[in-house]
Amino acid sequence: MTTVERVVDGDTLDATIAGKSTRVRLLNINTPEVARDGQPGECLADEATAKLEDLLPREPRSTWTTTWNARTATAAPSPE
Repeated sequence: MTTVERVVDGDTLDATIAGKSTRVRLLNINTPEVARDGQPGECLADEATAKLEDLLPREPRSTWTTTWNARTATAAPSPE
């Protein structure tokens, strides 16, 4: 099971996968970068982040089953 910890930006989130905190990049998704390290955010970065937050389950302890691809270090939802 996977639990979303937080949305980092429009194409990245932090999640707990199999008990381990992991940064997850969404496959084939590229969104503008948010402001960090003193650099301004790219145009529409905040909107992309908000959209990903809207797409994820709203329950604070939401979980979903994932398939982990160790070769590409990606996780994808699996049918339950």
